[in-house]
Amino acid sequence: MIKKFFFTLFFISLIQPVYSQTVKAIGEWKHVGDITPKEACQKALEKARVKAITDATGVTITREETQKCNETDNQVDCKQNQFSVMSLNGIITQEKQIGKEERLEELGEQKIYICQIQIEALVEKIFEKDPAFEINSKLNKSSYRDGEMMEIEIQSNADMYLTIFQYLPYEKGDPIQKLFPSSRQKDNKLVQERTILPQKNKEGF
Repeated sequence: MIKKFFFTLFFISLIQPVYSQTVKAIGEWKHVGDITPKEACQKALEKARVKAITDATGVTITREETQKCNETDNQVDCKQNQFSVMSLNGIITQEKQIGKEERLEELGEQKIYICQIQIEALVEKIFEKDPAFEINSKLNKSSYRDGEMMEIEIQSNADMYLTIFQYLPYEKGDPIQKLFPSSRQKDNKLVQERTILPQKNKEGF
C-alpha cells in the first residue's frame, strides 16, 4: 500500500512592487459538515486570493519526492512524500468580494456543503526573479508515524510571507488543508534567518 503526503509552501518575498493588475478569481471549498459555514467560506476566500495572484503573475514550482518502503511478511508498505515550493510573484493590495454562493449537493446519502467566493483583486507584481534570493526547506524526518511531530526548517536570505498547505489525496472531503498560518500561529511573516515550524512554544500546526 502506498500512502502519499504532499506539502506545499507558498512564499512571497518582500520586494518593491513594479506594476499592478486587476483580476477576478473564484475560490471554492467543499466539506461534509465537519467545519462551520463561516470557516468554509474563509477557506474559499483564501483559495480565491491565491488564484488571483497566480492568474495575474504566474507561479514557479519546484518539487522534491522521497519514498520509503518496509517489507513485513512478504508485504511491502511504501510511503511516498512530495515536498513542493511554489513562489508567487505578487501581493494583493486591494480586494472586494463580488460574489458568494453557498449550496448543498447530495452524493448518494452523503451531503456535500459548498461555499464559493468570487473576488476582484488588485495584484501588484514584484520584480522579476532575483538571482540573489535563496530559499531552502527540509523536513525533520522522511516518514512519520501517527502522533509524531513534523517540523519544517526554512532558510532564506530575505524577509518573506509563507503559507504551507498539506495535500492528502486519499482523504475524504477536501484533501487540501492549510497548516500555516493557523489559529496557533497567525503571523506568517518570516524574517531573514533560519526558522523552525511549528515554533517551539506552539503545540503544532
